[in-house]
Amino acid sequence: MLQIKRIFSSSFKITNWLLLSFISLNFQTAIAADTVSDSDNNNEPQRPKIGLALSGGGAKGAAHLGVIKYLEKHNIPVDYVSGTSMGSFIGGMYAMGRSSAEIEIILAEYDWSQGYNDDVPRESLSVREKQRQDSFQIQTNIGFDGTSVEYPSGFVQGQGMAKLLRLSTNSLPYVSHFDLLPIPYRAIATNVETMREVVLERGDLSKVMQASMSIPGALTPVLIEGQHLVDGGMVNNLPIGVLQDMGADIIIAVDIGSQLYRQEEITSAFLIFDQLSSSMTRTSANQQILKLTERDILLSPEIDGIGTADFDLMPDAVDRGEKAAEHASAKLLALSLSDADYALYQQQKQRKKQQLAQIDIIEINNITINTDTRLSPRVIENKLSLKRGDKITVMELEQQVDALYALNLFQKIDYSITDKNGSHDLHINVVEKSWGPGYVDFKFNIQESTSRDDRQQIGLQYILTDLNRLGGEWRTEFVYGSDSNLSTEFYSPIDYNQYFFFKVGVRLEDYESKLYVSSVNDPVLDPLGSVFEYFPVKTEQVGVYAELGVIPFDWAQIAIGSYYQSGSAEIIGANINSDFDSKGWYLQLRLDSFDNISFPTKGFKLDSDVYIDTGDYLNSSENNVFFSLDWRNAVSFNRSTVECRTSMASYDGPPISPTFEVGLGGFQNLSGYGINEITGNYKGLVALIYRHRLLDNNLGAFSFPLYMGASIEQGNVWNDKDDVSFASTISAGSVFIALDTGIGPVMLSYGYAEGGHASGYLFIGNNF
Repeated sequence: MLQIKRIFSSSFKITNWLLLSFISLNFQTAIAADTVSDSDNNNEPQRPKIGLALSGGGAKGAAHLGVIKYLEKHNIPVDYVSGTSMGSFIGGMYAMGRSSAEIEIILAEYDWSQGYNDDVPRESLSVREKQRQDSFQIQTNIGFDGTSVEYPSGFVQGQGMAKLLRLSTNSLPYVSHFDLLPIPYRAIATNVETMREVVLERGDLSKVMQASMSIPGALTPVLIEGQHLVDGGMVNNLPIGVLQDMGADIIIAVDIGSQLYRQEEITSAFLIFDQLSSSMTRTSANQQILKLTERDILLSPEIDGIGTADFDLMPDAVDRGEKAAEHASAKLLALSLSDADYALYQQQKQRKKQQLAQIDIIEINNITINTDTRLSPRVIENKLSLKRGDKITVMELEQQVDALYALNLFQKIDYSITDKNGSHDLHINVVEKSWGPGYVDFKFNIQESTSRDDRQQIGLQYILTDLNRLGGEWRTEFVYGSDSNLSTEFYSPIDYNQYFFFKVGVRLEDYESKLYVSSVNDPVLDPLGSVFEYFPVKTEQVGVYAELGVIPFDWAQIAIGSYYQSGSAEIIGANINSDFDSKGWYLQLRLDSFDNISFPTKGFKLDSDVYIDTGDYLNSSENNVFFSLDWRNAVSFNRSTVECRTSMASYDGPPISPTFEVGLGGFQNLSGYGINEITGNYKGLVALIYRHRLLDNNLGAFSFPLYMGASIEQGNVWNDKDDVSFASTISAGSVFIALDTGIGPVMLSYGYAEGGHASGYLFIGNNF
């Protein structure tokens, strides 16, 4: 027993000795590491710590970059950065280790006006969504749930701004504290509930920037750690005190905030509103300026003539910022370091930058999707087309997010990346529109012409979404005017990839048209041709249809369907009133990659239909085949666009048909003739259209480009297939000037066709 105790005692002593040795070794290692770190810091000469405070001001904030360029050029170090709104962006980019040259490239690379535009590019939309937006062109974003009208919390939801900020920061992964950045950094935001200042010191850098930049009412608040945050300029537009709290000894404050108007300058309600907004930011900035000491430096770049949305003037703002720094060179140059000391400062920044989880390629380790929508997660996953093990760039990830957002069901889609030792966890947050699931759109079209083809339409469309897990929806349309209709339709994908779909609908129509006697080969109407140029035709009909289709690409749709229509057509003045039934099958092909339906600069559009009709009209009950094809293609060179068009159609049924009309006439459809003034059974048309973009009229969230152009057209309509020939075609052309607006084009044009046919046109809204 004694021997056992001795052995145990010896073992215990050895164990204690090993434990103490291990602790001592680690302690010495830690001391050595601290010594190395202190040595690095001691290599830099003792100097005051410099803080850089950058104010908000939209596009004027590019002046901050000019100041930074001056600081870099003269070896002036920055130890702390704080920013509000645009200042938080420029400051954040600088804090993460970007040089002024790199930031300048980023400012030039992206269209910053798109930060205030959430619209998905038309070419990225599905064919169905393109058709909806083309027809009901006034997208109000008004929600209606059946009992009350609802509106979004911001004019735009920030999807476009979030994308720009993520691309600018290369989707830098979550940062546990902004003191870990190459330059310690803080951003200022406002808690929209308490209206108190929030100092953001950790998180997803791009999201933090967006919170600081989200102008109330214009952009939806950003949710961070349970707080809804908006632009920090409302409470602190020049964050000086924050830098003092961080430890800055000397502060360089750059104030680009708007000054208040004088009484004689306030001449409109808009300027009164602008004065109230400027008052809040000016007051908060002035309060911060009072904290400056004699050692500090206040720079106020001369930014008159540059508005908050004048992003095309940012290069000018950069120059003005650099000049403002030059004017304060007497004080700034006193902060300059020697070349050797500044090189050491830059080395320390680079070491901290290298410790950040920089992303060149996202290697997906895991994907987490958070969503509150009824849409199946499988649909979301399939639209994103991402899986574990994929290696993609940030731009490729943004393209996949755009594809999902193009469904037009979501308020916002954002993501964050967590670094996992070289691989990445991807967290995607999909937020359903809070003001749905029903939405209202409108249409407004006017066409006036000297050929008396005047048409007007107003319309409303109600879309009820979220009807099933696959993305089903119910659309109801009411249009009143020259062509009136009431229709309702249920549409639903039938698979999780949304490749296949079906739809059923009912449509009532009441419209008037003109039947030109000269183009009709009819024994009853021909004798009246010497008295009447045309007869008004009034048509009333109701129809039902069912359709199955496939969507192989966003820009393509193929469908087969069955239809039945019943109605009556009255040729007023000719005592002809006939009932008709139209029924049969149809095949449709739609290809559409245009970037703009009225003024495309690139892409193509094909609409082709084949109908096999077994209906009964004018004592004809034979199977009749209708075929149509309309092809458009656009190519641009700088500010000029050339559009080619080919159109053809044929119908082997009665020459007068209320359902299938083969005709030419109207603007760029044999310009100079009235709408469908030439009718028959076969038609062919080729046209070449030239457009030049005269002015951009870019106002940030809106743009109203001005175009002028001309067209040449060649075509005709024939009653007999044997008569079809190029020699018998008619030459025509047009000139026009047009403004692309939020309600479609506003256009003035003049058309002329051989034989003396001429017409002037005024269009407001999309063409009929």
